[in-house]
Amino acid sequence: MKICIDPITNPTLSLEEAAAVLGIGRSAAYEAAIRGEIPTIKIGRCKRVPTAELCRILGLGPDVLGPVCHLEPETHRASRRPGNAMEVTVEPIK
Repeated sequence: MKICIDPITNPTLSLEEAAAVLGIGRSAAYEAAIRGEIPTIKIGRCKRVPTAELCRILGLGPDVLGPVCHLEPETHRASRRPGNAMEVTVEPIK
């Protein structure tokens, strides 16, 4: 699974995807969202993270991202169960 962090093609991310981008676990992302540290919008029972806001917080403007970047989640080193969390590598699209 690839995570697109381009606000134009992918306007929102799940909290799990945002956690992967931020390099934190799923639980930490949900706790940060509750505290208001990660901006979210609620659609029904689903919480989504606006991609543009996440990029702004991380200082990832068009000059940094360049072409659309995709993030490739892998098994996170800190995960106690394989496949439960994600590690992210940035790979620009050519």
